[in-house]
Amino acid sequence: YDLPSGVGGKWIISSTQGADGESVYYFELFANNGEKLLSSEEYTTYVGAVNGIATHKANIEKGNFRISLTKRGDYIYKLLNGNGQLLCLGEHYKTKRRCQNAVESVKRFAKNSPVLADSSLTK
Repeated sequence: YDLPSGVGGKWIISSTQGADGESVYYFELFANNGEKLLSSEEYTTYVGAVNGIATHKANIEKGNFRISLTKRGDYIYKLLNGNGQLLCLGEHYKTKRRCQNAVESVKRFAKNSPVLADSSLTK
């Protein structure tokens, strides 16, 4: 997934086999340093995952984030849709400041990062 210089992060769509043996698709957003910023739920189709990225981008742009303290004492962010339903959870962070920084990174990278498919999906 090498990107031209000057490009920020990247969205990557991947596939795995679900419990029922069918392929399921998911996507992740990575910062330019390779840090994973968010992971999606599973989608039954590749097109569903592509549409899911569009939904995530729209809600990221609207700033539909909530930061929560976990039972373990870590901070996570939740990305919600317009109805307040959960779209995804961020990674765990030891401090609220790091979690807030991650939200800012998501906002920065989500908008202009290219969408790349795992090479096995494009064969």
